[in-house]
Amino acid sequence: MNEQARRAYALSLIWNLDTGYHAECVSKGVTPRDIEPDINGWLRIGRYASGKASAWVQANKLRKKWNNLQTEVRGVEGQEWKAEIWVKQHDGGGTPE
Repeated sequence: MNEQARRAYALSLIWNLDTGYHAECVSKGVTPRDIEPDINGWLRIGRYASGKASAWVQANKLRKKWNNLQTEVRGVEGQEWKAEIWVKQHDGGGTPE
């Protein structure tokens, strides 16, 4: 692993220490105090320095563990991280989007 990859990995770990905890809270219908939802109710719970591919892998793991979560990966410009994971509960019955 080169220095840039090592740094991206370390930053992602630091930024995401609480990702699982936040995902579990949202899956139970609780909005964590330290996270502000966007206007559509999505909550950013993860940042990834490695890019969108890494974020998609993590988002899929979250969705698999908490099947009542919707996940969205958003690319980011002008920040040290390259992608973010946003989550919210399914809006009700039926199948996920």
